Amino acid sequence: MSEPISATSATSAVATASILTLVPGAEPAVMIGAFTGAVLFIITNDTSGNLQRIGLFIVSFLGGVLCANWVANAISAMLPDTLQVNMGMAALISSACVVRMLQYVMKLTNNPESWINALRGLRGK
Repeated sequence: MSEPISATSATSAVATASILTLVPGAEPAVMIGAFTGAVLFIITNDTSGNLQRIGLFIVSFLGGVLCANWVANAISAMLPDTLQVNMGMAALISSACVVRMLQYVMKLTNNPESWINALRGLRGK
């Protein structure tokens, strides 16, 4: 049985994640979390084109880095005060979810009637 990932691919992924931690001014946990979340998103995504996968990976990674603080605050608001949210975990969650949320909003905007019905559902009517 063939391996799902080659040793070269695994080494490249680990090397890339290690290099990302060296970016000045960026928290290493956030960079690794966003990278991991973007990889998980690409693995679970059913997109067939490599160019499209690369684009989604970049958007997912940048979304994870940029939204990590917001997601950490949102999660910590739902947890007791004694628990702290790791920024790396927040980056992982945000990078895995940001593209899905954008795709959902884009799908709603394709049909304006469904968008209006979704807004009416939020108001309870």
